[in-house]
Amino acid sequence: MPRSPTDYIHRIGRSARAGNKGLAISFVTPENNQHFGVIQKKCKLDIKLEQIKGFELTKEMPKKVKGSAPIKGKKKSKKDKLREQALKASESN
Repeated sequence: MPRSPTDYIHRIGRSARAGNKGLAISFVTPENNQHFGVIQKKCKLDIKLEQIKGFELTKEMPKKVKGSAPIKGKKKSKKDKLREQALKASESN
């Protein structure tokens, strides 16, 4: 999963180019399920998740430990910050 929700939308959009239809599939693992939820929320998406037979969860996910790495997508990425700065600069001109 891309860190930035904007990058996710860009990658999905590449599946259909020049007015053509496309199909995009994202494989969401238990490790990145929460991050995918953040992407859906920030982009206001309602994406149907399906379980693929043979790829069921085989063990319980460990509980989050205090001090562990943050969830991707909670903070703006450097790319998102630079895009916002460029947009503000172009609007002020």
